[in-house]
Amino acid sequence: MANSDDRAHRSRWDQIPEHAIRGDIPADFVAVSENGYGMLIAWAAGPQRCIRVPTSPDDVPPVSENCYQPSSGTRTVSSRPRSAEDQRDIDDAIDRYLNEAVVPVAPHGYTWFVQVRSGDSEKHLSRAIGSSQQVEPTAVRDYLEHRYHDYIINS
Repeated sequence: MANSDDRAHRSRWDQIPEHAIRGDIPADFVAVSENGYGMLIAWAAGPQRCIRVPTSPDDVPPVSENCYQPSSGTRTVSSRPRSAEDQRDIDDAIDRYLNEAVVPVAPHGYTWFVQVRSGDSEKHLSRAIGSSQQVEPTAVRDYLEHRYHDYIINS
């Protein structure tokens, strides 16, 4: 059974507004990376500065596969549509990272967007936040909460 702290944190994800389509997303929001680090940025942004949109098949990038044949020295690169199994693997990896960071698992099936300063892009946000030198996911969580809020406040 979930304790009251767990329910309170879970509701934080549930409080993040949902937009029906990507066309409804304000210009000052950018998608976070589909990994644990990106989801910690969404967590840091919180319900006031994060939105989510149901992911459609058209939004999902293909899977790239790189193969190297040592005997011939050739490298081939191919891409294919992402399978349901691929998506489960991605979701599972994100869930594990969030658990290690002591953050509740976010609902699956969404693309997550966070607010950036007017005129900024995802690259501006990445540059402003920088990369954490921390390895421990809880330390990364704390770092991102601090850096994201500094970035927004100092706009």
